[in-house]
Amino acid sequence: MSEDFKHGFVEGYRTLEFMQLSYEKIVLCEPSDRNMYLKYVHGDLVGVNYMQGIIETDDEYDYFRGHFCFDDKELTDFVLTMLNVFGATDKNVEAIDDAIWVYVNCHLKHNKK
Repeated sequence: MSEDFKHGFVEGYRTLEFMQLSYEKIVLCEPSDRNMYLKYVHGDLVGVNYMQGIIETDDEYDYFRGHFCFDDKELTDFVLTMLNVFGATDKNVEAIDDAIWVYVNCHLKHNKK
């Protein structure tokens, strides 16, 4: 047996493991007319973002991918807090969508001039 194998450092396997444990989802929420970007690592939600307006064309999808497929740290922290407070899982897209509604409404209310 090679030294690399004994210590679990065989080239390529780490990348495969990482890809299996980390993934991103784009969820089209028709009731809210919203697209959500969700990022999971080791099965836990670690990133959230959204764009208002449902993707209907390839151009809109490309726009979403280019401008909204990244973690919004403030929104992510808020959503995770809301999920925890209400006992919802981070796989429950309806609860995540509801938390985004609360975030948007609070943000708009408190940032009015």
